[in-house]
Amino acid sequence: MSLVLTPEQQAVAEKFNEFLNSPHHIFMIKGSAGTGKTTLLKHLVGVVAERKIASFLMAPTGRAAKILSDKVGATATTIHLQIYALRKDKEHVDDDIVFGVRDNETPENSIYFVDESSMVSDVEDLEEELKFGSGRLLKDLIDYTNLKDSHRKIVFIGDYAQLPPVGQNFSPALSEEYFREEYGLSAQSVMLTTVIRQAAESGIYKNSNNIRKGIEAQQYNQFSIEGTDDVGTFSADEFIERYNLLKEQDGEDEVMVIAPSNVQALAYNEIIRNNKYGVSNFPLQEGDVLLVTRNNYTQGNVLFNGSFVRVHSVCDEIETLYAFVGNDRITLRFRSVEVLINGRPFRYYILDDFLTEREGQLPQIMRKALWANFDQRMREEKIAPKTKEFEIRKKSDPYFNALLCKYGYAITCHKSQGGEWKNVFVDMDVWMGRMCESFFRWAYTAITRAKQRLLHTSSPEFNAINQFVMHPIMQSKVGGVIFNVPQGEDYKEYFNSKMQSVASKYDISCSHSCHISWQHRFSFSTENESCILIVWYNAKFYTGKIDVYKTSSQEFAQQCKGVVKEAMHTIEFTFVPKFDFQAQMHAHIVDVVNECGLSLMNVVQNQWDDIYYIATDADTASIKFYYNTKGVYTHAIPSSTLGTEDCKLQKLIDSL
Repeated sequence: MSLVLTPEQQAVAEKFNEFLNSPHHIFMIKGSAGTGKTTLLKHLVGVVAERKIASFLMAPTGRAAKILSDKVGATATTIHLQIYALRKDKEHVDDDIVFGVRDNETPENSIYFVDESSMVSDVEDLEEELKFGSGRLLKDLIDYTNLKDSHRKIVFIGDYAQLPPVGQNFSPALSEEYFREEYGLSAQSVMLTTVIRQAAESGIYKNSNNIRKGIEAQQYNQFSIEGTDDVGTFSADEFIERYNLLKEQDGEDEVMVIAPSNVQALAYNEIIRNNKYGVSNFPLQEGDVLLVTRNNYTQGNVLFNGSFVRVHSVCDEIETLYAFVGNDRITLRFRSVEVLINGRPFRYYILDDFLTEREGQLPQIMRKALWANFDQRMREEKIAPKTKEFEIRKKSDPYFNALLCKYGYAITCHKSQGGEWKNVFVDMDVWMGRMCESFFRWAYTAITRAKQRLLHTSSPEFNAINQFVMHPIMQSKVGGVIFNVPQGEDYKEYFNSKMQSVASKYDISCSHSCHISWQHRFSFSTENESCILIVWYNAKFYTGKIDVYKTSSQEFAQQCKGVVKEAMHTIEFTFVPKFDFQAQMHAHIVDVVNECGLSLMNVVQNQWDDIYYIATDADTASIKFYYNTKGVYTHAIPSSTLGTEDCKLQKLIDSL
């Protein structure tokens, strides 16, 4: 059955065909969850097969490779398994590198598809004592494929909004500029933006897409998770009940908890195992799920950091070894276990205490203790350091190379990348700041691990306009309002026409009688009354102070002042927001002003602040809203000629 592509996918497929015949080395397909990257990839693999071109599917982790295989219907491996081989030469025994970049025996025109490319790192992992190749996965992939001197090409598929590799602030495998500058390779990229119908109907997608929009706009001032049929919340009290229900419904392998730190992941693992066995610190049992936290190459397998294994059998007895680190005697406890790898059992020693260690990586003192113990045992066997025998034993010793694992019921967000589960619990009580790129990428990555149901807790809710601090009303001097005069209009004539229009409603005649420095004089009259008012202004056309020059009565003077103020309120203005958060704030203020029965006279935009002029009982009232570089309003300062006696302004403030 042939795949049916969307118009956007079809357009990308055509560009891919052009790429195959072009001098470009690299093709990137970027897109968020739900845009059909996997469907398109399946089509492209078929295209390559029809053209009799050898192709290879890879992913950064074993879980991601399995998911890719299942979805595409073709064999996929980890990048490591494709490009590295165990060193067989014995001349470099002092070299810590156990696996080197293998000789590439694939055809000269091969195509390599790399999924989940946002995870591909190009920095050395200093935590690994026994490294692969150079330690830089992307560099080694480039070296293996030899793009410059062959007709081979790489296709990277990924979502750049996800967390970048550890130690990097961007995803190098999804950057055209990086390949050009770092490796001198030409790359072209396409972006999938159209969401397929099934995904568009998903609450998981809608929420993740809202977060992604903030990442794309580099505006981290708005965050919330909307509840839908497939998105809900959970509390600490109901967590285990919800967890058990979903486990019974879909199986344990389809429920995952994503925690904000290793410490919190440990706490969730303890809660789950306490419910499972009745005791949180119950020893490792058959059926337990483990997360591998360090690459392990013993037993003829390669278990990568981030792999999941299930315990097949476990030895109840603990083997204890000791080592001195300085003056401290360190106890190392090992347990023999069988774990299932691709359905087959393999026996390892695991470092038992590390299962419940608070740190995500092996603590330095335990790392030193493992080495000290190994070195001491070699000395007892009279195997000298830096000999071939010593190096062979270092790479095969079951204790020194013990499997480092954590319980795998709850994991950190970084460990979850490349994986997906039907049901995902996400705890968002993160240590980092919320209004920043790091948190948005963290949340986006965590949310998009869920296929069918997302349950979350401690989720923040904020936007650009609900974070500011409102200061008390300041007593202002008579200042005024900045009015916008339409282009081409004379200010005094424009203002005079407005007052004539208002005065006519009250059967009052109005005319502009005189203009001298910084003041306009206006004459008002009826059959029985007359009045001349002075309306002051400055170079910015502030209007606010009104004085009586002559009048037949104070009552008529007050009525004429009312005409002037009402005319000011009718002066039209246009507000064109520069940023989305300004538009959001403006809409909110307009709604509140209308609810309070007031009128907005003008809005003046300055760098880092917006001034809103509001008609109250005062001669002049305004609120200055300050915002920062993150697009968040931080504080607001109201002012009025009546000070705290301006009741209408206070009502507005209380409603904001």
